Amino acid sequence: DFRFNYQINVVGPIILEAGEESKIDYVLPYARKLSKLQVADQNGKPLSDAGFFFVDEAGNFFQRALLKEWDFFPFSNVDGYLPDNCWPKESFTLVVSKEGYDFKEVVIDADFDPVQLLQIKLNRGSKVVCNFPNKLKSPISVGVLNDKGVLLQKPIPFANRRKNDLMVYYENISSGKVTFNDLAAGTYSIGYFWNGSTRLIFKQGPFTVGIGETITIDCALQLDEF
Repeated sequence: DFRFNYQINVVGPIILEAGEESKIDYVLPYARKLSKLQVADQNGKPLSDAGFFFVDEAGNFFQRALLKEWDFFPFSNVDGYLPDNCWPKESFTLVVSKEGYDFKEVVIDADFDPVQLLQIKLNRGSKVVCNFPNKLKSPISVGVLNDKGVLLQKPIPFANRRKNDLMVYYENISSGKVTFNDLAAGTYSIGYFWNGSTRLIFKQGPFTVGIGETITIDCALQLDEF
């Protein structure tokens, strides 16, 4: 419950045999209160409705539910500040993103001063357009991969999350164009997957995009080869 400052934790793995029951008692530890995490543009202007998630030291991924009640709201407020409560006491990686801007990763150390202002400045977002000049014989899924060849993970800004738009992965694509918005400058590839899955058929790239740049990639996938 984000009304109270308890730390989010993962308990497990819990292994049960068929028909078996198990009772687990777990005491939630208190979390850190960080009231000065602010998202802004390059001029220092606060950005509201920026999405965020964090990854703890164990690699567990946490993103809050799409609710405004009880400080659940998983976006920055009108002054650009992220919610105060329920931050891990240990070091963690915070990732923020805003519609029209890029995304940025910041490591919050365990000894970070909780009253220190940390302004996370975002650049203008970049775009990668994947064009399908020839219609495929059957639909596939298309995603953008990071520089390690893994499907990109980034926070979903408010407007996109309301539309259930994941922004990095799209299904039922056989023609037209797919646009990956709000990317950070860097190196990416396009991944073509069997429809509705993350089973990779073919990877195209890598290619590099600059700050605020839009590049277009023509699909090189030939399904007849698979």
